Amino acid sequence: MNPDPNLHYSPHFGFAPPKYKAGKHSTGVAAKGYVHRLVKHHKGEYSDGKGNHINGLEGFWGYLKRRLAAKGGIRKERLPLYLAEYVWRYNHRNDSIQIQKKLIMKQLERLLI
Repeated sequence: MNPDPNLHYSPHFGFAPPKYKAGKHSTGVAAKGYVHRLVKHHKGEYSDGKGNHINGLEGFWGYLKRRLAAKGGIRKERLPLYLAEYVWRYNHRNDSIQIQKKLIMKQLERLLI
């Protein structure tokens, strides 16, 4: 059942707006079980109204790419570890070093208990 008559259904990609039929505009994330929501910049959409903003994600990916590029490349199997580290660093980038140390020590204590 199509939840929205304006959406196109593809067995491979699921429901998508007509311009996102399985083709050059599709990223394939829906096929892997992820939710892919679209932002209509041409209609002035930049946020979902719940505090989620496209610039936050774009800012993080730019930060991640710069950090990984500075390493000169990493091994594919280690990407999840680097990603977890840089997600933490990005989320706590405005915290003081003292607060960051406290948070890290708290996490280490949990591992040792």
